[in-house]
Amino acid sequence: MLKKLVDLVCWLGNKFIAPLVRQRKFEPQNIKKILISRECCIGDVLMMTPMVASLKAAFPQAEIFFIVGDWSKAVLENNPDIKALVPYFSLRDLFKKPVYFFSRLRKERKNRYDLIIVGDVGISPILTAWLIKARYRLGFDAFNRGFLLTHALTRSPEDRFTEKEGYLSLLSLIGIEPKAWEMKLKVPLGLKEWSKNVYKIEGLNDKKVIAFLPGGGVNPGTVMPSKRWGEKNFAQLANRILKEEEKVAFLILGGEGDRVIAEEVASKIKGKVVNLAGKTDLKQTAALLERSWMAVGNDCGPMHIAAAVGTPTLTIYGPTEGWRLAPIGEKHRYIQAKIDCAPCYRQILGSFQKCQKLDCMDSISVEEVFKLFKNLSENLRKGKNY
Repeated sequence: MLKKLVDLVCWLGNKFIAPLVRQRKFEPQNIKKILISRECCIGDVLMMTPMVASLKAAFPQAEIFFIVGDWSKAVLENNPDIKALVPYFSLRDLFKKPVYFFSRLRKERKNRYDLIIVGDVGISPILTAWLIKARYRLGFDAFNRGFLLTHALTRSPEDRFTEKEGYLSLLSLIGIEPKAWEMKLKVPLGLKEWSKNVYKIEGLNDKKVIAFLPGGGVNPGTVMPSKRWGEKNFAQLANRILKEEEKVAFLILGGEGDRVIAEEVASKIKGKVVNLAGKTDLKQTAALLERSWMAVGNDCGPMHIAAAVGTPTLTIYGPTEGWRLAPIGEKHRYIQAKIDCAPCYRQILGSFQKCQKLDCMDSISVEEVFKLFKNLSENLRKGKNY
């Protein structure tokens, strides 16, 4: 019932309010403060960093602030294009913590932002952007939710552009050409030294270290175990690689919730393996991934971290869309499940069909992934990707 009411309000807003709001002409000379909003998740936040860099190039004197959730903020903390991170809040907080919501709203209004860019497609963050009262509001209009945006890019589940392209396309609404395409994550010097020491202690310095990311599938409000390829497959892949590659070692990484699967993978690998899943934070994970030869894993945040720090990646996709989400470039590969129902996750809807078998990931064989690994590793040895 509530959804139908929201749909009706948004339809009416798109019909009667949007035409009035979108008459506002963009005047770039007035841009001094910019606020970007994206609650999560790690990959989505990182895929917005080329847009952030392009904004900074277009408005070098402007101050850029980023409102982001605790889950993902670590990947932005050292970004040179961002002046400060702002704790995430939205209209949802009005019903849970009204005093907190109005306190935050007053504070953000005092900052007098000239431009707000909303990376989420829901009505709550867009309404929050409107309440903050920036003159220009950019974002996505999905299912009429963007009727309060002064500049909107229509989105639907049938879109045929990648997530990163989508964020960069927002800039075309205000006449800005993209100046950056690569995701950006800067590892501090102190953490570079820390990761160097870890490699020394664990005996990895003379190895080609392949980072394994067998977990993932967990984000705020979303649990998707169907995104995991399975511990048996990762272990078999590692042992297959050990037969072909010399001086290889495996570094297993992940969050606290990935400890069990990481231990199961590590116990089945017949070679050098270091399991640090659940023992590092995001920044430390980034530092270790930066030092790795390659990263192999499921569709998860750390795979985007690996790409953002310049490490070649091989990502395995089942229910989600590899063409839309995978890191782009010659040093990255992905494989997509090839069964009739995959991919079933609807990116804009944020949902996927109820599945009885959850077998899309099992349909991807170890041999298929190994062939892709061989292709990427041969290019790395030839120096094609550096």
